[in-house]
Amino acid sequence: MPCSIDFREIPIFAYFGSDARKALAAVFSRQIRNEGETIIAFGRPVPGISIIVEGEVHIKLPHITEPVATLSRGQCCGEMSLLGESAEDASADVVVSSPTAKLLFCSIADFHQILVQIPDSAPAFYRGSAVQLASRLRLFNQRLDQVLEIGQGMLSKVIQSSEVEKKISVTKSALDSTGESVVNKLMEIMPYFDALIHEHPATKPQIDILRERIENVFLVDAQNFDRISQQLNQIQQHFENMRRLTNGGTIVPIVGDRNIF
Repeated sequence: MPCSIDFREIPIFAYFGSDARKALAAVFSRQIRNEGETIIAFGRPVPGISIIVEGEVHIKLPHITEPVATLSRGQCCGEMSLLGESAEDASADVVVSSPTAKLLFCSIADFHQILVQIPDSAPAFYRGSAVQLASRLRLFNQRLDQVLEIGQGMLSKVIQSSEVEKKISVTKSALDSTGESVVNKLMEIMPYFDALIHEHPATKPQIDILRERIENVFLVDAQNFDRISQQLNQIQQHFENMRRLTNGGTIVPIVGDRNIF
């Protein structure tokens, strides 16, 4: 059948010889699909290769509302399933997004016959597929860079607007001040115990119990104040590194005991 597209326009067929292109024209059949129709279904066997002659299709992933890609004239879908050692189920949905889409379709079995029967067609197909895959990866990397740049900008704004470093610093300062104040006041109390025992010897057992409890505050609670202060200090360092990264800088090593948490 005559085809309404030149197979040399299709990247995966760009290296096919004239005999292979004639064979392709014989096995590809015309299809007309309507908007919303699924050409390839996620998780189902790929039926074959579809070339878009007119219209557009969306590539969609499960649980993601927006399409991840849009294919138009000269682009194809389903061909990547041929690159593995065995047929693979579809990794995405391919859905018609224009009012109608005119396609050329070839089943997996018919295409395999061409690769087997036409000399040099298999190397030509894999070469074209490699070039197309490299092109897609470059495009993906460009988009990823754009998304990361946007994400960096948003994160930088969030960090700046929240003033989280400043708030952590204020909290740490207040904690250190409170802990120091508590310890100092307890130290001021301790000398009075000896005076009380001297004046009231009968109260020594009760005063010894009270002294022991205050010493526990020194040994336990004072350590807790110090531990929390160190934790806040490390959190502050992590946020500082986040700020450095969002501004294009490099992170600095975290100072302190990493096992403090």
